[in-house]
Amino acid sequence: MARFVGIVGLVALTLVLPLSSLTPLSSAVSIPVGRIAYIGTDDQLHVMNADGSGDMIIPTRGKPSSPRWSPRTGEIAFAEELSTAPASYQVSVVNPAASSTRVLVIPEIARTNPDQYFALSHVRWTPDGSAVLYRKNGGNRVLQSLMRVDAAGGTPQSLNYACTTCGFDISPTDGRVAMVENGLDQQAGSSRLLVFDLDGGNVRVVLPYGNSFYSSPSWTPDGRFVAVVQSVTTAQTPRLVLIDPGTGTERFLLGGPSVGGSGYTFSPDGKTFVFSDGANKRLTLYNIGDRLDAQEIGAGTMPSFEAGRFFAQTGFTVIGRFLGYWQANGGLPINGYPISDAFTERLEDGREYTVQYFERVRMEYHPANPPPNDVLLGQFGRRIRPADPPVPPLTGAAHFPETGHNVEGRFLEYWQTNGSLRQFGFPISEVFTERLEDGNAYRVQYFERARFEYHPEGAPPNDVLLGQFGRRVYNER
Repeated sequence: MARFVGIVGLVALTLVLPLSSLTPLSSAVSIPVGRIAYIGTDDQLHVMNADGSGDMIIPTRGKPSSPRWSPRTGEIAFAEELSTAPASYQVSVVNPAASSTRVLVIPEIARTNPDQYFALSHVRWTPDGSAVLYRKNGGNRVLQSLMRVDAAGGTPQSLNYACTTCGFDISPTDGRVAMVENGLDQQAGSSRLLVFDLDGGNVRVVLPYGNSFYSSPSWTPDGRFVAVVQSVTTAQTPRLVLIDPGTGTERFLLGGPSVGGSGYTFSPDGKTFVFSDGANKRLTLYNIGDRLDAQEIGAGTMPSFEAGRFFAQTGFTVIGRFLGYWQANGGLPINGYPISDAFTERLEDGREYTVQYFERVRMEYHPANPPPNDVLLGQFGRRIRPADPPVPPLTGAAHFPETGHNVEGRFLEYWQTNGSLRQFGFPISEVFTERLEDGNAYRVQYFERARFEYHPEGAPPNDVLLGQFGRRVYNER
């Protein structure tokens, strides 16, 4: 049974409350969208819903660590210590829906000499999901290196940044790296917080070496803050704080002895975070607000929220494969903003699917189809307007015998450059003049999944706009 707790005092930046002070309260926790990957107390990779339900074990070859969701494909990248002797490490990617695993970084045998020993850890994705970064750990005074490998595999490349002991995270918005570096040589017992570009340029020291020790950096989903676990050497009480990378100012989130050695992850909308305390590995979901309400959802370490993007314009979040499709197929101009969360709906074929509505499209998840055809779009054009009878081919136009209609000029150019058949379907009408929702008449053409509208007052590419069929169909449900 879930346990609900609450902390009052988030706005009091100096207040530190030990986790042992948490007491059960009535449920006040808002459950975010998405799933959580984590390492269970059984040292296996798990995936569960944000409320702790639906927990399942994802098989791996060895002992996993540092799971992170892809921002595009719904896969999880993780480091893996293999059980074979001698010990070796690899970086792998698993699709939890199919339990299929591929190796990104082939096993490397751990050196027996402690000055040469290394392991692979701290896996992170680039914002576009095209590559994975990880840390190659040295022993004793051997430097740790940041490495990069393409998501499709290949030879890992060093990012030419090395440190004695460091942790890092990548901003999901612009790809900047936040790194905490321990001062083993410079100032023992302290660390500093750096922010720099993926290529190692534009290095900025946000927090210099001083009387604090930082660990576990994590960007907030909007890329505005870096969260770190902070231990002040003069008052050894660990705290989870948000740091503004532009000014270095901090905001208190959580404190207490159990914060040390903890792990945490933010939900895509930035309104909640999951915290794994270092003492008993309790996984707790916290709402961020004037009152920090919480709900225990499981036990484990290294939690990672499913990658997603929150759209403040409409108040909805897009995650997993739907986010990957949205990003790879025109983004905002083609699909519009989300106007619902993902949910199960019975569609025109009588079957139930996971769907999500956007201003211009409905995305449908068809798990039986291999990617990229596992995400399909609803045929709103056919639903809103029946297909016209076929017509003969026109000179200079592209004629589609499948529906017997022509596409030419700017509409053909737009169709070809913005997703073509997969995004819009075949034409189901010729071009004609129609009075639209704003009361004005425009030249339009209907396709199976869209309506093209010609707006001559707009400069290309904004002279062709799409009808907001998603909003219309969703409101008619």
